[in-house]
Amino acid sequence: MSFSKLPNNLPVPIDDGAARHLQGMTLPNVSLKATNGNLINIGYITGFVVITFTQ
Repeated sequence: MSFSKLPNNLPVPIDDGAARHLQGMTLPNVSLKATNGNLINIGYITGFVVITFTQ
């Protein structure tokens, strides 16, 4: 199994619009701890961002 190559028969996802209300919204002024231990205020991030949460 390869995590860098997608299978040829992978179906194309259908956008059901469930997250459409999030477009254009701003992130709140909340500080989250980064993996390096620094606190990052996500309210100051500009542009497109993906935030993941790990344990």
